[in-house]
Amino acid sequence: MNCSEDDVLLISSVFDYVSENLQSKKFISCLRKLDKKYPDLKLTSFIDDAEDYIEDN
Repeated sequence: MNCSEDDVLLISSVFDYVSENLQSKKFISCLRKLDKKYPDLKLTSFIDDAEDYIEDN
């Protein structure tokens, strides 16, 4: 949550990779908070894609 807007933009390209490896709903929750913090980045679709990588167990 301490990321700058530039940092979030930079790491957004690996949201899906990180999500697949972490398998963490907490990670997705954090991304959604960042999406609200920086709405101009329009991250919702990237986060939705990253969420798809989490396996339902």
